[in-house]
Amino acid sequence: MALAAWPKLQSLAIWGSRAGTEVGAQVAQALRAKPSLRRLDLGGGPIVDDLSFLRGLGIRHLGLDRVPVDGLRHIGAMHRLTVSSSHVTPAGLASLRGLATLRELRLFVEHAHRFREEVARFRAARPDVTFRLDDAENASAE
Repeated sequence: MALAAWPKLQSLAIWGSRAGTEVGAQVAQALRAKPSLRRLDLGGGPIVDDLSFLRGLGIRHLGLDRVPVDGLRHIGAMHRLTVSSSHVTPAGLASLRGLATLRELRLFVEHAHRFREEVARFRAARPDVTFRLDDAENASAE
């Protein structure tokens, strides 16, 4: 990845890569050379099937689309998380309670009503997090 041309890069979006999970290591190597990077948006494709490559990168705002969230608790000091996905499950939402530095969470999910109980548990456990749950089917109306 030729990110060296932008030494003060603060935001990056990678969408729909079909290159495979081995690209994650290349992306991580390129991003580690960017201590200024604070926002990363990832969408679909095999590159984001395993998010362990994000560990230790200092990302403060992570946006995910069509990505499982179950492994996010290992990523680190993230403040904002936006997830738009049919891969989010109530159990996946439960796993996000462990993100100690998380301050803002926004989920766009299909059939948001299925999440009522877990949303209540999340809010009770993490009153310090601003939480918004939107039904993905209605999100386009905003």
